[in-house]
Amino acid sequence: MKRRIKWIPRPAAGLLTAGLSMLLLSGCQLISSSPAALLKAPAMSSSLYQLKEAVTHYLPPGAVLNTPLKLPDNSAAGPIYQVDLNGDSQKEAVAFYRLQKNEFELGALILEQVNEEWRKVTDIHELGREIDRVDFVDVTGDGAPEMLVGWSAGEAVNLNKELFVYSMKGSVVSQMEKIPYTEIAIGDLTGDEVPEVAALLLDRDKLDASASLYSFKNGEKKLMQKLPMDGGVNGYYQVVIGKATDSQNGIFVDAGLGANTSYTSLLVWNNGKLKDVFSAKDEQGNVQTFKEYKGRSQDVNGDGIMEIELLKIPPFIENSNPTDMPWIHQWYQWDGANGLKWVHENYYDNNVTYRFDFPESWRGKITLERSKSDRADGYTTFYYLSANRKEKAELLTIRYYPTEQWENMKNELQKKEIDFVELDTSYGRKTVAFLPEKPTNLSVKSLQEYNQMKLGLKDIQERLKPVYY
Repeated sequence: MKRRIKWIPRPAAGLLTAGLSMLLLSGCQLISSSPAALLKAPAMSSSLYQLKEAVTHYLPPGAVLNTPLKLPDNSAAGPIYQVDLNGDSQKEAVAFYRLQKNEFELGALILEQVNEEWRKVTDIHELGREIDRVDFVDVTGDGAPEMLVGWSAGEAVNLNKELFVYSMKGSVVSQMEKIPYTEIAIGDLTGDEVPEVAALLLDRDKLDASASLYSFKNGEKKLMQKLPMDGGVNGYYQVVIGKATDSQNGIFVDAGLGANTSYTSLLVWNNGKLKDVFSAKDEQGNVQTFKEYKGRSQDVNGDGIMEIELLKIPPFIENSNPTDMPWIHQWYQWDGANGLKWVHENYYDNNVTYRFDFPESWRGKITLERSKSDRADGYTTFYYLSANRKEKAELLTIRYYPTEQWENMKNELQKKEIDFVELDTSYGRKTVAFLPEKPTNLSVKSLQEYNQMKLGLKDIQERLKPVYY
C-alpha cells in the first residue's frame, strides 16, 4: 500500500555556485573578456584570439571593455559581438567600452575583417555612465540589421536615456536621430513586417508620461504616434512587443504602482493610431489588469500569444500578507475588443523556483496551503474544494528538502514503494511531488468530481517545471 510522507527533515544550508565561461551565440557571436571566465573555458580558437587582440589594439588609451545592461535576444553577458551589419555575409565586430579616466565617457568600436585581418571601421564616442541596452535589428527594411544602442547617465541621475540607431553601408557607419526614452520595445506593431521602436517616457516629478512609436523604414526616422500615458506610476519594469492575437501585435507595458501593486497596459495599432485597450477604470480607479503584486506579461502556455497575469487569492487565505500570499496566477489573453479571456492558471514557488501548471479541470475548484517561505524545507499542498466549500481533500503535495538529506530519504521511499516526482535541485534543495491516499471524507458527488481532477505521475512530471530568474 502506498502511503504519504508526513514528516519534513530539519533545515540544512545549501550553496549555489556558478562559473563563467566563453559563449557562442546564434545570430551574433559574443566573446567574454573576463579572466575568471577563461580559467575554466576551453582553449580559444585562433580566429577569436585574433579578434580579441585586435579589439585590445584599437581600444583608446585607458579604456576597458564594458557589458551593456540589456542584451540582444538569445545572448549572454559580454562586451564584444560579431554580427553582419552591412549585409555582405561577413560578420563585423562591435566592442563596447568605457574610459576609466572619465566616468561619463562611453564608446563602441566597430571592426571589419579584410584579408583575414581586423581593421577599425569607426570608434563611436558618447556621454554616459552606462550602456543601457544594445539591439541588432533591421528597423529600416534593407535586409541588414541596424545597431540600436541606449546610452544612459545612470539610475542616480534624473535624465532620460537616449537611443541611437547606427546603420552601416559598405564600410561607412552613419547615425540616425536619437530618441529619448525611459523604456524601449522593438517589434513590428503595424504589420508591415518592418519593426518599429516604441519609446516610453516617464517624468515622475511632473507626473507626465507618454508612449511614442517611431519608424525608421527606408532609413528615415518618423514619429508615427504619441499617446499620453498614466504619469502616476512608479516606473515600467517590463515593456515588450509581442503577439496580442493571432493576427495582431501589441505593446505590453507592465507598470509598478505602490510597493508591490502593478497593472498592465496593452497598446495596439488601430486605424493608424495607438490605442490603450484597457484604459477604462472601475469605481476604485483601477483598470481591469490591476494586480496586488508585480507580474510579467509573457507567453506562458507556448501558443505564441502573450498572456497578461492576474492574481487570485486562494479560498480561506484572505488574511495573508501580500508578500507571503500563495497566489494562484491566472493568465489571460486580449479578447480583441476591450476585455480579457481566461487561458491558463498555475502556481509559482519563488523560494525554490518551480512552477506548477494546473489542468483546466482545477479552475475554481481548489485551494492551497503553503509553509513559511524562510525555511530550508517546506511544502505546498493543493486541495480539492467542493462548490459549497464544506468538503476538502488533498490533490497533491509538493515538498522541498535539503539536497544532502534527500538521497537517504529517496532510498527509504523507494523501499516503501511510495511514488514521487523529482525536480532539478535548486538553491541546495530538492523539490519532490507526492500523490495522496484516496480520500475518505468526501460525499459521493464530491468524490466523483475529485476523481476527475486527480493527476497521475506522468501528468505531474509534465506540469512541474523549474523557473530560472
